[in-house]
Amino acid sequence: MSQLDAITIPDKTYFKIGEVAKLLDLEPYVLRYWESEFDVLDPDKTDSGQRVYQRADIELIVQIRDLLYNEMFTIAGARRQLELEREGKPCYANADVVADDGRAEELEAENARLRDEVEELSARVDEQVDSQPDMWEDRLASQSQQIEALEVELAESTKTVQTLQVELADSRETIESLEVELAASKETVESLEVELAEANQTIAGLEDKLAEKSRGGLDPRIVRGLREQLQGLARAAQRPV
Repeated sequence: MSQLDAITIPDKTYFKIGEVAKLLDLEPYVLRYWESEFDVLDPDKTDSGQRVYQRADIELIVQIRDLLYNEMFTIAGARRQLELEREGKPCYANADVVADDGRAEELEAENARLRDEVEELSARVDEQVDSQPDMWEDRLASQSQQIEALEVELAESTKTVQTLQVELADSRETIESLEVELAASKETVESLEVELAEANQTIAGLEDKLAEKSRGGLDPRIVRGLREQLQGLARAAQRPV
């Protein structure tokens, strides 16, 4: 029973890298690394750069995994095996391939080094991804505090505006009251001006009479009385005699 027979591939056309990794029990970074090492593994990519695997890609990944993990081929040996199969040539046992490739150990060491680097980079990426929620939560909390502060300022400003509106209404009432008083004062002034004009006319008439009586030899007591009346009218009219 082959490794492929033990896997049930869902009946769909395209698979995301996460789906393939879960289906084959592999890490996504392993799939990306194998893609860089095996030219035959070349999944399609969307416009946004995301990998999409088809059934043939999954079958090839299963074959690569079997060569590396079960038959214990090196990366170079597994690559050579796939090339031989693609060319229709006989495949070799693992030992034959290793013997045929004098750089097998060197390549295996390089492979191990690259695998360590990939794992380290993957760990860094995971750490950054894990830290991002905290960063966004901190930013959100800071913005929430700023919003609350602005809401408090807005409430205080609203109270201030309401207070000013009340004061403005009171000022308008005061102005209207003063306008009424001013109108009444104008009427009083006009009435006093009429009375003053009448008093001035009366004074003028009395002065004329006094002058005539004085020329006719009027009794001094009568003249004195008329003068006192004239002075009283002059004081009432606020006009010196």
